[in-house]
Amino acid sequence: MDARLWSKRDLDDLLRLWIKGLSPVEIGAEIGRTKAAIMSKASRIGLLQMTREELAAPGVKLRWCLYGGHDFVSASVGNRICSGCKQSDVYRAA
Repeated sequence: MDARLWSKRDLDDLLRLWIKGLSPVEIGAEIGRTKAAIMSKASRIGLLQMTREELAAPGVKLRWCLYGGHDFVSASVGNRICSGCKQSDVYRAA
């Protein structure tokens, strides 16, 4: 598998399959990525910080971080800045 950018569809599929309970290997086979790629992206977008029950709640979806400019898993429409950016020194100093 070659290195390629993650499309919106890839990210949506990752979130959907993760919530469904598939393993990283199974998700990788489904969307054509390695286990390492799945785990890396899952970590970066915040999937590892939430339980499957939290992820399955209404309103949870991928949103664009307004501070850092990247996708992340958000629990509600009011959550528009990812936890990583909120913990940064620059953000906290603002």
